Amino acid sequence: MGLRIESQTRPQTWSSQVPPASQAGREGQQRRVANARAKIAELERKIGQQAVDIDFFRKALRALDAANRQGSIAPASRKSSKP
Repeated sequence: MGLRIESQTRPQTWSSQVPPASQAGREGQQRRVANARAKIAELERKIGQQAVDIDFFRKALRALDAANRQGSIAPASRKSSKP
């Protein structure tokens, strides 16, 4: 007794069985997912730029602190420039 295959036809995919209304909902969901991914990519770029800015200002502050400790920077005048 062997297994007997009743049909040699290929089964339909689930998407071909989805009614048109559900298809439209699925397209809307795909659009929302694409928009969300685009927003995520935009925010990741912004975070990357902010990280670069923070590194720059951190290095600049350290350089100013080092120059100040060495006496390379003259003290700021407390005198107002207004008459």
